[in-house]
Amino acid sequence: MIVPNEHLVFSGNDFVVHTCLLFTAMLKYSFVPTDFKFGIIKPVLKDKHGDITSIDMYHGITLKADF
Repeated sequence: MIVPNEHLVFSGNDFVVHTCLLFTAMLKYSFVPTDFKFGIIKPVLKDKHGDITSIDMYHGITLKADF
């Protein structure tokens, strides 16, 4: 399931509470759903004026993999 950014930005306290409960349960029971284990990591340049050949100039974001 993909959650659009707008849903996260405009969600209320109920969403925060349920998300905390989800991750707390995942830690308590040492269980991670299979869909949470897959993704594609894309490098994003931190500073376009820096040295683009340096690995330290990038940070990764994970996108959901649709396979």
